[in-house]
Amino acid sequence: MSNLPLYLRVLLLFVIWIMTIALLLATVIKEQLGNAEWRNNSGFLNHPLRRKVINFLVRSGVTFGLKLFFIIITLWFIVQTLLKAYKLTQPGAFLSDFRWYYVASKMVLEGLNLYQPETFVNYFIQVVTPRNAMPFVYPPNIIPLILPLGYFSSYYASTIWVIANLLAIILSIWGSVHLIDSPRKNWQVIGAIICFLVYGTTYSLIVGNIALIVSALVIWSIVQAKKGRSILAGILLGISAIKPTLAVLFILYFLFKRRFKLVIVCGMTAVIMTGIGLVMTGNSIPEFIHLYKQGYELFFQHFYNAPNKSYGRIDAVVIGYRLFTNNIIMAKLTSNLIVIIASCLICFYIYRRNKSIRFVKEISLSEISLIACLSVLYTYSQGSNSSILVLCGVFFINELLTVVKNNNLTLQWISLWSGGFFCLLIHTSIGYNLLTPAWKPSTSPISLSLIYKQTIAASPSYAIVGLSFFILAIAHLSLNKAKDELLVGNEN
Repeated sequence: MSNLPLYLRVLLLFVIWIMTIALLLATVIKEQLGNAEWRNNSGFLNHPLRRKVINFLVRSGVTFGLKLFFIIITLWFIVQTLLKAYKLTQPGAFLSDFRWYYVASKMVLEGLNLYQPETFVNYFIQVVTPRNAMPFVYPPNIIPLILPLGYFSSYYASTIWVIANLLAIILSIWGSVHLIDSPRKNWQVIGAIICFLVYGTTYSLIVGNIALIVSALVIWSIVQAKKGRSILAGILLGISAIKPTLAVLFILYFLFKRRFKLVIVCGMTAVIMTGIGLVMTGNSIPEFIHLYKQGYELFFQHFYNAPNKSYGRIDAVVIGYRLFTNNIIMAKLTSNLIVIIASCLICFYIYRRNKSIRFVKEISLSEISLIACLSVLYTYSQGSNSSILVLCGVFFINELLTVVKNNNLTLQWISLWSGGFFCLLIHTSIGYNLLTPAWKPSTSPISLSLIYKQTIAASPSYAIVGLSFFILAIAHLSLNKAKDELLVGNEN
């Protein structure tokens, strides 16, 4: 794919997007066409052109062809993921972020202070590939989980890590399918395929980040919370705090939902793991804070992480730096404004929805998907963090099933839903594989390179903002519809 011209890659992305929308619409509408009452009351099908399009899409041959297309794509990505997983377990393989976990575990076993920036970097370049050597900036609660890696050679440790990531992918897809509100096996299969593609598996495995594992923990904490298992949900969410940028907003969400037992268990789990980590590293709390601050500052001075230099970041914080490359004040102001507006709108929706006592403790997929977006949007995020957006894929499937079943399908709703799905598509394995080659620094003339930096290189950041606003619009429409139906019911 990297050999294709940019315009062909973008065109291919649009074709896949249209085929995805066609498949999902055709499948869900075909299920309802046998219901005469639904068919006769469908305002969406009253339009002659829309009826012709739907009649074409629901033909058995067309639907089968669309399904076959996505099955082939999914099988291709599964094969690619397994091949890359195999290559990453071979001697000399480059597992990027895994190197930090491996070096950290080795240092703890040898009694060295891994939070001392110079000590960590010097040890790092001696043990693993020195490329992009930076301080260790994970919190101490990660130490109990990664410590076993240090007992193995780099070869066996990396093999264990890849297997753990593959298991995390399986568990996340399994957990996400649990959240799809349909008893039909057909939709569970479609949901599993979409979740697999959304998970960005091939990209994330290359990075070797712990985000895959954290996303699996968060997803299963949600599944257990919906089933009323607060203790198990709290433990899973507490462990997920090893990557606070992905987990902390979900903790605040459950606190807002008055799931106090869950939050208390989560807090106790995180505190216990942090205490164990501090003891293992030999740091007191004041010493850890002092050293961590030093390492944190050095970490974000590195070109790979700095918002004004990095090409790999997908959060909204980098948008201002892409648009205003020579004006730091305007760059910071623009980025902060985007994050603040998005955060306020998401908080307003959650507050508005929870004004009704019926929704106080209910865990809504619309709220969860928005929290997932905000977890990627508001702070430092790279492509591996997009794994949490699998919750958005589940939201889109559930909303489509609900809207079509209730005969509320409109052109406005489809436009919003399709727009949101396109933003999500950019954060899938498909999107990353098609666009990643264009993110890298260009050898083209400066003017063209700047255009790339402001457009293609920043497309994941624009997409996460767009995804948030599309989900917000769809969620508000659903909420307004639910309130209208409730008022009508009370009047009757």
